[in-house]
Formats: sequence, C-alpha cells, structure tokens
Amino acid sequence: MSELDSAIGEVRTRHLSARKEKNKVDLEALGPLLGDIETKQKATGPFDISTFYGIVRSHINGLKECMAAIEDLTDSAKSQKVIDSSYQVKLLNSFLPDLMSNAKMVEIASTFISECPQELGPRDMGRVMVHFKSNYPGQYDGKELSKITKDLLQSLKVG
Repeated sequence: MSELDSAIGEVRTRHLSARKEKNKVDLEALGPLLGDIETKQKATGPFDISTFYGIVRSHINGLKECMAAIEDLTDSAKSQKVIDSSYQVKLLNSFLPDLMSNAKMVEIASTFISECPQELGPRDMGRVMVHFKSNYPGQYDGKELSKITKDLLQSLKVG
C-alpha cells in the first residue's frame, strides 16, 4: 500500500469512526476533507501525496479563517466554536508530516545547489523546488522555501 493510499485510508477510517460515534466536531472536519479528496480523484484521476497534503493544508487554512471570522458570535457560542475549530485543526494536522525548520531547508537547498552538476543561478529556482517536492513532500513550507531558495541563488550571482 502506498503512502497516499494509507493516508486516504486513515481519513476514511477516522471519518467512519466519527459517523459511528456521532462525533459532530470530527465529522465537520473530516466530511468536507474526504469529499474534496474524492472530488479531486474523480476530476484528475490518481494524484500524489503532495496533492493530498495540499488538500489537508487548504482545509486547515479554511478552519483558521473561520476562527478569525467568529467575532460576531455570542461569547458562549464563540468560545465553543473556537474550541471546536482548534480541535479540528489539530485533527487535520495529524494527517500531515512535521514541517522542517528553515535551517533544515537552508541546509538541504544549499547542499542540492552545491552538488548540482551544472552551475545554478537565480533563474533555476524551479529545480530546487522540484527537488523538495520530489524528496520531501509535505515537509516544507513552500513560501519559506521560495524565499530561502531565492536568497541562496541570488548570493551565487553576487558571489
């Protein structure tokens, strides 16, 4: 069984368990996630683990936006919604690998750049990004890696 099959299987298992237990909070997080996974599979066919992680992260971002937008609720409803949303973020995060630190990204990117058979320059950012996507799916923050890679490649041009 592939890593992707295992991850999707875990989402399905936990969703089924939440249905059996009538756990509304888990169902509110896992139902839409499972729906988006199945929709993506039907629309594009098989996809990779990075796409799965992207779908999960998208749902986490949606929950965080929801948490920021609940200011109009009464205090008791607001408190419960924040608790539920915080729990749902933790639940969805359990499907993701830990993100590597910026220092680790710098280390890996620097090593990749220095070991590349041809000299890389500022226009080769995509090569570093592809290296991470292929070798470290879901384990890095793409925005941070982009900044790090840009800085590293710019320093080569200056140096």
